[in-house]
Amino acid sequence: MNGIRNTLFILLFTSAAFAYQWPLKPFDQQHNVSATFCENRPSGDILIHHFHNAIDIPLAEGGEVFAIEAGYVEGVVRTGYASYIRVGRYNYLHVTPLSTLDLNDYVQKGQLVGHTNYPNHIHLIDGYYPDYINPLRKGGIAPFEDGYLPTVAYVKFYMDGTTTEFKNGKVTGLVDIVARLYDKTDNGSLGSNNGIYLAGYQIYDSTGTTALMDPYIPYQFDVRPANEYVTNVYFPGSDLSTYIYILTNRVEKNNYWDTRRFAPGKYKIKVFTEDTRDNRKEFWTTVQVDKQDVTAPAVPLIKQFEGSSNGGWRLSWFKNDSSDVAGYEFWYSVKGEVFKKHSSISAALSAQDTGYTYANYGTSFPLYVRLRAYDDAPIPNYSEFSSTTVMKNNSTAPTVLLVDGFRRRDGYWQEPRHDFVIDYARMLLENDLAFDGCTLKSIAAGQVSLTEYRTAILFLGDDTMFNAAIRQDVADFLEQGGNLFLSGSELAAGLIRAGQADFLADYLHTTLVDDSATVTAVASDRAEASLIAPEGRMPAMDILSPVNGGFTFWTYDAGQTAGVAYKGLFANGGYPGKLGVAGFPFETLADDEARQNLFNEVLRFFDLPVSITDSGGETIPQTQRLLTSYPNPFNSTTRIEFVLPGNKGALKKVQLDVYDAAGRHVKRLMQKKLAPGTYHVVWNGKNESGRMAGSGIYFCVYRHGQKTSTTRLVMIR
Repeated sequence: MNGIRNTLFILLFTSAAFAYQWPLKPFDQQHNVSATFCENRPSGDILIHHFHNAIDIPLAEGGEVFAIEAGYVEGVVRTGYASYIRVGRYNYLHVTPLSTLDLNDYVQKGQLVGHTNYPNHIHLIDGYYPDYINPLRKGGIAPFEDGYLPTVAYVKFYMDGTTTEFKNGKVTGLVDIVARLYDKTDNGSLGSNNGIYLAGYQIYDSTGTTALMDPYIPYQFDVRPANEYVTNVYFPGSDLSTYIYILTNRVEKNNYWDTRRFAPGKYKIKVFTEDTRDNRKEFWTTVQVDKQDVTAPAVPLIKQFEGSSNGGWRLSWFKNDSSDVAGYEFWYSVKGEVFKKHSSISAALSAQDTGYTYANYGTSFPLYVRLRAYDDAPIPNYSEFSSTTVMKNNSTAPTVLLVDGFRRRDGYWQEPRHDFVIDYARMLLENDLAFDGCTLKSIAAGQVSLTEYRTAILFLGDDTMFNAAIRQDVADFLEQGGNLFLSGSELAAGLIRAGQADFLADYLHTTLVDDSATVTAVASDRAEASLIAPEGRMPAMDILSPVNGGFTFWTYDAGQTAGVAYKGLFANGGYPGKLGVAGFPFETLADDEARQNLFNEVLRFFDLPVSITDSGGETIPQTQRLLTSYPNPFNSTTRIEFVLPGNKGALKKVQLDVYDAAGRHVKRLMQKKLAPGTYHVVWNGKNESGRMAGSGIYFCVYRHGQKTSTTRLVMIR
């Protein structure tokens, strides 16, 4: 900055000490200015590119342009947008030179030098590259009177070097003070939105009477800075006609207001700007300096997401334990894939809210929802998203309650959130069923009851959260004739450890054989699915044994009981109910098709409607397998046959891969687009390197569209 000011001083003292006339008639009368010195200028898609090195004086195309001072012609370009003539230190751009003038010709003061072209203004440059001078400075073009105040449109505060704005009138850490400023130079149609000449700020105490620092003036545009510094001056959002200044920076480098040097509390900030004729505008604002807060609020915990018969819904959640929660963000998806923030719902949610009702959602689409909380810190801290919850209205189909009982983070799943409920929702959608979502905590707290529904699906993963209140609600539900499906690898083991073996036998109609079994697949008469841990940490599965009228529903690969079912009266109940219990987390089934088929067996057992429809619109017979192999086990080769469902003529991307039991990729068998039909491929037991794979269990994974099917292969050599 000192170098710039020294250059400025020398230039002004040696070559610009005297005022000069206007380059158009009348010479001694003030004309309009449509653009001032050092305004931001874009270039193509780059909105903040360079400083304006001149002033623009409106003059219609063909207008006469005259020399400000006598001198020799030092530059001439006769055609195009950028035509110009330079006489001495003055360059007249967007001017077509007279044909009679050429390099080294001498020109008198006031002599005609050319005519404006189609930009319809004179771009008047004072000085030589790179030291261009502001023509509107005192001692520059004359006469020039300016009786108008500059404008401070707004002042905002951002985290230093970012576009992250401080909210709620609070700041912390290193702060950029940013202001949109503009100047009115005259009453011309383009003279009321020009760039400013000088700007700065000053910090005061909370009363605004005691200055805590000297005025800081980063910009005083007498000489144009190097264009490489333009983004130090102009903040994102600036363009050809919008000038947003970073007042805390210096021209040549980043700078900031270091609030760490100020005690927490309120301060008044004075922002000021001036034009070249000392017209000054001040703008005062108050901010609160806080200690830096980097702790996010607690993750919101959903209670219930409930649809209604008229097409509306209500989402409720537990009161957040964090003391500085400022509100919540509502994120949604209708497919369970890409989630978007719903701005108007989010804006309506305050820190005190524990629910939101939406009246007219309809019945056409499901709704997948996540919440996250944010605090009142100067830069808000955001919690992790809640686990996803789901809802689907249907005025004619039964409504199933999906109960998320998975909160453990130190087992096979160790992330702070999960989306397991999406898989259950999609399986219900395949059968055109309605559903609501809730958490097991809401049942434990007495906020939601299974007895409000006819059918409930409760997934626990490898969690053991099954306390007295939950057991009572489960008992009431089954005794009243409800349909309940439970899954989890710690369900039976957890009840036994809690001294609830009688509840396990009387209500879940099973007992535990082994809670540390290592198994790889689950099968029924109609389907088989491999078990793959979502996070690479396979939980130990419960091996069950049916009692008190229960019967084996599913088996593991070694023939042990994986699932138990029961129908009839429960304990003291007067109405027959139905129960399915899986000794494994249902979400660990890796094969989409087989998982759907196994799930449909549960729905069929509950007497709910079942239909499987491919995304192409073709109904698939329920007994059809999309992926089979023969022989299996095999010694040298196996023929893998697969069915690609869909409408005729619609090509789909198909990919077949072989993985070993540890999940390592062994061989890609196919990757191409195919029409619907039946195909086969032969695997010769070799890996990608052409070497024979060893004896053992392998999995062929068939991907088509958004779906996945898996079959187990056993190679014996």
